[in-house]
Amino acid sequence: MSKSTQVLIVGGGIAGCATSYYLAQQGISSIIVESNGIGSKASGKSAGMLSPVHGAKKPGTIDEISLESFNLHQVLANELIEETGIDFSPRFPKQLQIAIDSNGLDEIRFLQTLYDKSDDRFGAHFLDSQEVDLLQPGLSPKTLGGLLLTGNTSVNSELLTQALARSAELKGAEVVNSTVTGINKVGEKIESVQVGDEKIFCDSLVLAMGPWTLFAQEWLGFQIPMTPLKGEILRVSLPNSKNLLSHEIYTDKISIYPRTDGLVWIGATEEERGFDESISEDSTKYLLNTAKEVFPEVQNASVDVHTACLRPIISDYLPLVDVIPSLHNAFIVTGGAKKGILLAPAMGKAISDMISNNGKTDITIKNYGFSRF
Repeated sequence: MSKSTQVLIVGGGIAGCATSYYLAQQGISSIIVESNGIGSKASGKSAGMLSPVHGAKKPGTIDEISLESFNLHQVLANELIEETGIDFSPRFPKQLQIAIDSNGLDEIRFLQTLYDKSDDRFGAHFLDSQEVDLLQPGLSPKTLGGLLLTGNTSVNSELLTQALARSAELKGAEVVNSTVTGINKVGEKIESVQVGDEKIFCDSLVLAMGPWTLFAQEWLGFQIPMTPLKGEILRVSLPNSKNLLSHEIYTDKISIYPRTDGLVWIGATEEERGFDESISEDSTKYLLNTAKEVFPEVQNASVDVHTACLRPIISDYLPLVDVIPSLHNAFIVTGGAKKGILLAPAMGKAISDMISNNGKTDITIKNYGFSRF
């Protein structure tokens, strides 16, 4: 059996689904091949924070593309829910970055400089310890001060990923639940892809495989310095809490997010464990103990959900959005690292532009190609 499509996308995470979405906007057909389900890996387990100013210590602020993607997120929030009926809960959460030791103070001073230089939509107002306590009761008595952050947004990343795929499907895209087992080349072009027992012919190929991109290196003859970074998050209940968390709380070590479903998310760990996606008791202890130092009532928490996922980390912590060397019609979109949800719309739009416009895009990707390796 065989069939054909203009673009075949390997990977049903948010990068692949955003690519399919923007291709569909241009009337270009695509097939997404995903073996586990749309948004089933890291894209569906992220806390979904959209902060173009901060949020990942490495590489720090990724200026142009972060703001470009943040702007695209605002458009998606206005249009995608109405189109698909999938409410991915875009919102402007209240956020506090606090310090409970000297390292934490250094962190908030650094963040203050970033926000002072940023777009006027984003702000960071310094609060002393008493002001922090008035704003969010119940935090550690060790709290030295904090920043009230404004302008950032957040989404349910799993539902956003599914909404992108659904919108593309409504315009003719297809999702195939299967596994790519081989790629067929003719000269310097991809001719077809073996998907399970089926051969799918395509005009262009997009690899949106996250850390599993490493397995495609042998197929296509490229190499990238990528490592899977394992992250674990707890979703907990605080049934007897005296102080309701009204703000998302960040420190230099931990993040604590109250969610709209009543659960509180605590995360995230960072470990290089290869392709191990299992949850660990050590991570549970670390996250609860670290969070308890910030919000003591975590000591009464019960763990409802414990997730683990793998983020695609390139050695410089920057994304990779480019045509694959020596191949005229194969592209790669990966390496969003800890900012993958934020960056996905811009990364996906850039790839769709490059496919439809002879390799050109208005998205700022000049520093995110193979030439830097």
